[in-house]
Amino acid sequence: MPLKNNLTISKIIKRYIKMRGYTIKQVADKLGRNYKTLDGILCRDTVDAELLFEFANLLDIDLCWMAQLFEKRRPISFLEQYQMSRMNPEMREGELKVVLSYLDRYITEIPDSINEIKAELMRSFNQMFYLLDVLLPENYIIRISVERDREKYYCMPLQTVEQTSRLGRGRNATTQFYEGHEMLKRIILERKAEINR
Repeated sequence: MPLKNNLTISKIIKRYIKMRGYTIKQVADKLGRNYKTLDGILCRDTVDAELLFEFANLLDIDLCWMAQLFEKRRPISFLEQYQMSRMNPEMREGELKVVLSYLDRYITEIPDSINEIKAELMRSFNQMFYLLDVLLPENYIIRISVERDREKYYCMPLQTVEQTSRLGRGRNATTQFYEGHEMLKRIILERKAEINR
């Protein structure tokens, strides 16, 4: 869901809804609000402060980051508006149980193809960032890049990021990043090895 031009609070909220693995209908149910009313509020960009805090609590939105995006004194880079914070640990723990139940089932049903397991996971959850966010340990960061109008995700251990920033950008800096699809395959392989022990 590209943000690019005319950045609005509703666009950011819709993006969080998508990247957290929800639909607007599911969010409406969780907030105890009428789906059509909530959808209308988001379409008209008429989110009030009370509703914004409800969204922030449910979706773990970083309101300070959101405020910085709308600060007129500071220009924002093209990619800055695309970055997403990872879920808080409590939220991730709940989501992890659900995702692992699907993953374990696919590993059992499709024991010979990592690519097919990955494809089934993507069909079930329909969002790469969500899967990476849930399945990666907390000490990883996920950076979002936009290439040919498509989002790509790169994963890197936080320790490597800190070392890279201390040492400056070198030739080895990018080699520590794993592209999202490759990272998801690695996670599936590790889980498969755990199950088969």
